[in-house]
Amino acid sequence: MSTDMFGIRVLANDGLNLTVRVYVVYDDESLPNPALKSFFFCLLTRNWLSVRPLARIEQEIGDDWWSARVIQHETGDYDGLSKGFAWMAQTAQHFVQDVTLLETRNHPGRPPHTFHYLKEGGWSQEELLPQGVYRVTATDPKWIEHLSPGDAWATAFQQYPRPRHLDQEPEDWKSFVDGIGHHSHQAGNDQQRVDLDAATVERLTGALDHANDYVAWRAAQILGAARNRASSAVPRLAQALGDANPDVQAYAVHALGRIGDAAAAGPLITVLWTHDPSDWRNNTAEAAMALAAIGPDASLATDALRCTGATDDIEMSAAAAFALYRITGDESHLASVEHAFPTNSDMQRMIIGVLLDAPADTTGAMLPLLTSVLEGEHNALYEEAQWEAAEIVGRMGSAARSALTTLHQLHDHYAENGWSTDAFDTAIERIRLG
Repeated sequence: MSTDMFGIRVLANDGLNLTVRVYVVYDDESLPNPALKSFFFCLLTRNWLSVRPLARIEQEIGDDWWSARVIQHETGDYDGLSKGFAWMAQTAQHFVQDVTLLETRNHPGRPPHTFHYLKEGGWSQEELLPQGVYRVTATDPKWIEHLSPGDAWATAFQQYPRPRHLDQEPEDWKSFVDGIGHHSHQAGNDQQRVDLDAATVERLTGALDHANDYVAWRAAQILGAARNRASSAVPRLAQALGDANPDVQAYAVHALGRIGDAAAAGPLITVLWTHDPSDWRNNTAEAAMALAAIGPDASLATDALRCTGATDDIEMSAAAAFALYRITGDESHLASVEHAFPTNSDMQRMIIGVLLDAPADTTGAMLPLLTSVLEGEHNALYEEAQWEAAEIVGRMGSAARSALTTLHQLHDHYAENGWSTDAFDTAIERIRLG
């Protein structure tokens, strides 16, 4: 007998949209990611054999129907799992048009007990289980016609990442991604921008599907650095949030923030709602920063950010608070940022990265925190943050006159050590000119 992972209850069926409540009934799982359509395709197949003859099913979706049943652990043929994962991911697109997470309860969190099995149409302590309501839009009404409100069942189906299928000529693809820009650092996970034409953006978007991990995450990284904002890549980058490789996930999150397209807000909110409860900071801080980069267009994220920020983790709380400030304009959120910003170099780099891409007239409230970076210790690891902080402060013009003394001191210190002073010279001039 397989261990149940999730409980499912149908709430509504309007003929094309199926609304279901998904319960987390095993304490090593988190809410399903809407981007992973294979999970929801699995739900549609519930009782298909009782209402659709096998011959008809095979005609509709192919002979690999049984791969789906292997995934559901209904046979012992575990050698077929890898084939089944790939087949499920591809086939799901033909049956599931869209999935939207509508609401959550008790999440993030864990079930009150290790296992919860379906009994008499429900689960013990059901009201305490982590749960979410999803709207599943089918591509054809016939795929959901057999499911009715009140139907409830348990499944051992797990969330399996969307596999990447493109595997030809990996060395050529590596040369392609590394050849963009004059050196690999130029299009890296820093704040430099590169010029990409439409054809290059299209090829990089395709590279996100390459089976080679390095090619996939480098493609995401470069798309985020596009000076012309690679908005056409947003749908595929959103899918990459469910990738099996953590680097691909992380660079996809970062790229969506740097692109700044409002269409990315929904997928990024999902990262906040469906992160792994065993790892509170599994890309959630980065997702919060990406939402901060999108700004007011990510207004639907406020509830998720408040929930995510309600933690003792100072960095996560600060990331959520900064995002709320950038989205709402409410400067009271900066009090939480102040706890982490002066001493946390990772937090500084993330926030500075967002501010570098932000309009100068929206950064003024950050002057005290940016000044704290300028006044910090001087070493090789810190100098880039100080250069970038100086650039942001300089763009504030005369409003940043209080930072002039610090900028002059930095100029003198860097000059004495033979380091570049260009960033401080430019900032001083901009402030003086107003």
